[in-house]
Amino acid sequence: MQVLSINPFWYRKDRETAEAICKINNVNLSNLCQENSENFAGFASLAMQFPDLAVQQLDEAVKKLGLVGAAIGGSVAGDDFSSPRYHPVFAKAQELNVALFIHPQSAPQLASRFKGNGWLSNTIGNPLDTTIALQHLIFDGTLDKFPNLKIIPAHGGGYFPAYAPRSNHSCTVSPTMCDLNIVILSFNKACFIRNH
Repeated sequence: MQVLSINPFWYRKDRETAEAICKINNVNLSNLCQENSENFAGFASLAMQFPDLAVQQLDEAVKKLGLVGAAIGGSVAGDDFSSPRYHPVFAKAQELNVALFIHPQSAPQLASRFKGNGWLSNTIGNPLDTTIALQHLIFDGTLDKFPNLKIIPAHGGGYFPAYAPRSNHSCTVSPTMCDLNIVILSFNKACFIRNH
């Protein structure tokens, strides 16, 4: 069994175009998965730059098209998903009891640093984008607001698993930079052990 998804390339599109792209993706992915239901399931495409539309798309994708969740980027062109404007999407995913798969889009703000040999936008940028997304969801308290939200980060969570103790430690070393009530609760919910 494989769960299929399409990396979001429509976050900079206008509402009508993004809606049309996501509809084409979702309908065709649903058809493919239904034809091969023993081998494939699918994550919906959502126009996350329009959270009200994304909520509708997720509801329709799960209830009418039989998709099992949604694939989202690490941000919407650098606008982090921990922002309250995206909370309706998280609330809908939690209500439907489906997962959101975070697939990074490289960290576009660092594009000039990724130039040169080695495809750095992929090898460094993608895990970094995932790590930043997860850090914001934890440190901004989003996981506490949505305790049953299912998040699947691509590529093993980027750098986050290796750096979770460092992230946690940074709050004890510099408590003025962290709201420890949010961080401790979120880290516990993310299944990381807090060092005392």
